[in-house]
Amino acid sequence: MNKSFTLIEILVVIVIIGILSGFIIVSMAGVSSKATIAKGQVFASSLKNALLVNLVSEWRLDEGSGAAAKDQWGVNDGTLTNSPTWVTSNCVSGNCVSFDGINDYIACGSASTLNITKHLTIGAWVKMTIASYSQPIAGNWYYANAGDQEGYRLDKDTNDKARLYIHRSEGGDNGVSSTTSINNGAWHYLVGTFIPSTSIRIYVDGVLENTNTTTITASIQPSTRTFNIGYYYANGDYYFTGTIDDVRVYNEAIPTSRVQENYYSGLNRLLLSNGVVSEEYQQRLKEFIVLHPVDK
Repeated sequence: MNKSFTLIEILVVIVIIGILSGFIIVSMAGVSSKATIAKGQVFASSLKNALLVNLVSEWRLDEGSGAAAKDQWGVNDGTLTNSPTWVTSNCVSGNCVSFDGINDYIACGSASTLNITKHLTIGAWVKMTIASYSQPIAGNWYYANAGDQEGYRLDKDTNDKARLYIHRSEGGDNGVSSTTSINNGAWHYLVGTFIPSTSIRIYVDGVLENTNTTTITASIQPSTRTFNIGYYYANGDYYFTGTIDDVRVYNEAIPTSRVQENYYSGLNRLLLSNGVVSEEYQQRLKEFIVLHPVDK
């Protein structure tokens, strides 16, 4: 005797199949969403790595003792020369180094290994009170006479402003100084960038303060001399007086957004290490956000 499905039974089966299909679709949607998120994470990671590719050297100055200042990213490990002093509190990145302005500095190996001849960024956190004369922060500047000069430097100029200075491969110099004075005993994040034939820029605390676009060189006069923190030679020895932390060199002119990101990160670390009190921290953020809109 043949038995067939009733209409009710068929409808029940259809409903069950529909419910199961719904679960499968939701499950597949979840897999698809996860795959999309994973792809986004991979992209973000690759973007971060792409940015770090342009980081040539980074001296965090976190050792806290001894005569070595390790290059955390490159091969230019530094040597503390003539005993600059390790500082273990109120720094930006763990520890930092204080210089007496007499004869101490950090020698970081031959600048030729940095391979900086075109695009350039130098950044450093600096705290100083000394005024008037030029103060070297980081670079490989050398100047003996008009025919014997080479390199680049981030420094404080004679007007107490932050400055990036470039010696042009075709002769002569280019530089640009900030509008803000940096010799007030507070931590400041200084960044100088160079784009061949385009511009030299100077930033203070994440803010683009000045740009030089006049007769900009197509390349930097290369140098085999030592890259130094706190010292350069210009017809005599110049030394830094104050404290320096977290020095970085890039073979690219990093964008303003990256400068701001580094500033915020350092400012947050300063707050945690008591390098700034909460009132100063809040005031700095207010001044940055309200008085200085983001540069495009």
